[in-house]
Amino acid sequence: MNPTAVLLDNRRWLWVVIYSRLGNAAETEDVLQEVSMAAVRTSVTFEKPEVAKGWLYRVAVRQVMLFRRRHYRDRAKLENYGQEAPVLDDQSHLNWLCTNESAEQVQLALRKLNPSDQQILGLKYSEDFSCKQIAEVLGVRETTIQSRLLRARRRLKNLLIYEFQFGESV
Repeated sequence: MNPTAVLLDNRRWLWVVIYSRLGNAAETEDVLQEVSMAAVRTSVTFEKPEVAKGWLYRVAVRQVMLFRRRHYRDRAKLENYGQEAPVLDDQSHLNWLCTNESAEQVQLALRKLNPSDQQILGLKYSEDFSCKQIAEVLGVRETTIQSRLLRARRRLKNLLIYEFQFGESV
């Protein structure tokens, strides 16, 4: 069973899944188009329809996360465009700088993690999924997700500590 056929059979269900996360029909159609492109591009065939459905679900969730990331980044740029920076005293300016620098360091460290760690951390903290939900999406046991999540957190922590101590990327 190829992913394109599964997509056509499950389009309505997939549309609802995406719409429930975005709440906008036009944005849902955009993300569904990206999911469709992923289904067309893949060379994988599935023996069981439920495996294909799980694959489509994971692709849809990933595309929603990517869409949100792009959308909020662009919206933030537009909102900040043309605004004057507030006048801050030295302490406020230092706090602002430390907060922004920390967030930037976390984003850079996240990009250095392997894709499976990024995915698990993204589902846990961006999508606010429980370990049980992540296990269902990825098709593994909940205890596996718990241990992978623990290891991903440790790797992220170690990257951040290393960069803080040595001031350089790993």
